Amino acid sequence: LRRLGRELDELERDVEAFRARAAAREHERLSELRTTTKQAGIPMRGRPATIAWLTEADITATRERWPTWVDGLDHDEPYGERRARMERRLREHRADGDGPLVIVTIDLDGYAAWCGERGYEPADRRSRGSFVEHVRDQGGGRSWPPGRNEPCWCGSGKKYKRCCGALSTHAAARSVA
Repeated sequence: LRRLGRELDELERDVEAFRARAAAREHERLSELRTTTKQAGIPMRGRPATIAWLTEADITATRERWPTWVDGLDHDEPYGERRARMERRLREHRADGDGPLVIVTIDLDGYAAWCGERGYEPADRRSRGSFVEHVRDQGGGRSWPPGRNEPCWCGSGKKYKRCCGALSTHAAARSVA
């Protein structure tokens, strides 16, 4: 509008102010994240990685509800092997200096409602990605790795040290091989 010689009206000024506040909040969030990870001794190479996860019960429900959800995925993999593979990959990412890592366990009913409100197709991979980012931006998700005595990220209800945290990298590699 300025290039056209028009002044911004009140609504346009509000939009610019909203965008500026949102950018400032995102910058502040990333700064806090960098400070926290630096204090924890975790090197950070950019934006946090956000990973979607389904509990064992929800995997079956998802396949029944949206059969095309699994297109392109290894859907015949046993859950225990899938969990061990994910733990190993998370450890590899952290060892490579990636992070922090955030895991969002998808609540199927909440996800379906969210997709319905926006007109998204629930089986579409892009919808899942958008939902996971939305949940993370709202403060949801779980930082990985959890503390030894915190609930495991996989949703088993066990402490991390008794679940995925008990898997050594070697044992996780053997269980997948």
